[in-house]
This record gives sequence, C-alpha cells and structure tokens, in this order.
Amino acid sequence: MLRTRPARLRGLVVAVALVVAGCGTDPGAGTDPSADPLAAAGLEVDTSWVLTSFLLADEEVALLDGSPITLARTEQGIEGTSGCNQYGADGQQLVGDGGRLFPPLYVTEMACLDPGVMELETTFLAALADVTTATSETGMLVLSGDGATLRFDRAG
Repeated sequence: MLRTRPARLRGLVVAVALVVAGCGTDPGAGTDPSADPLAAAGLEVDTSWVLTSFLLADEEVALLDGSPITLARTEQGIEGTSGCNQYGADGQQLVGDGGRLFPPLYVTEMACLDPGVMELETTFLAALADVTTATSETGMLVLSGDGATLRFDRAG
C-alpha cells in the first residue's frame, strides 16, 4: 500500500502537468491586430511577398532576374528566399531587440555562383535583420530600418 501511493501521486502530478501544459493560449487569439505591426502592414499569417524595390542609404540596390527574394509569414514564423538560400525565423511573436521587428534569422548555406547573388543576399539579410518599421503603401509591404527600405508586392 505504501508503494502504490507514491506511484498514484506521481501519476496524478504527471496528469496535472500535462493538462496545464495543454492549456496554452493562441498568441493571436483575442489580441488587437494593430498591436502586431507586421500584421497591420499586411504581413499576416499565410501571406507571401516578393521584393520589388530595395533602397540602401537612398541608393537603389539592383535586384537580379532569376534570383527572387521572398518573404512569407506562416503559423510557425517567417520564411523566404534571399536570392539563393532559404532563411526564416521561428515564432510569431515579435522578439527582436533594439526595436527590431524580426527575431534572429536562420539561413541555409548554399554557395551561389551567379555573379552578384551572394552580395545581394548578404545585403538583403543584413537589412531585414535591422527592420524596425513595417507599413503598407498602396498594397505594398514596406519594411524599413537603419537606412534601408524594402518594398514587397504580394505574391500570386
């Protein structure tokens, strides 16, 4: 009898822990959409965008045909292509520091041999990591920060 009580107690503790763990909340449920500047600017879950204009220090950065740069928001976070490689960030919460809107990005590490692709990719990823503002201008998603402005058209 003494041995069954701790086992029952342990089982009860595990069951309660599982129930409590399952009682999480949906981060988007019941929240004001304007509290999420990405969603307010149009970067909502299940939207995809293609970079159409890139200004850096008021200079136009040339985009390359055949190396599209994309951005999508999913249930899991953000993801996209940076011209050659894939990038993303887990989590829907805006967890960047210093006013940045995106959490740290992960990037695949394929070598891209076409001229200019790696340079464009490096410049884009640095600009995206420093984004502090998201707005919408005539249906475009506009991300800006630290001297860079990224303009995206909705994909599809």
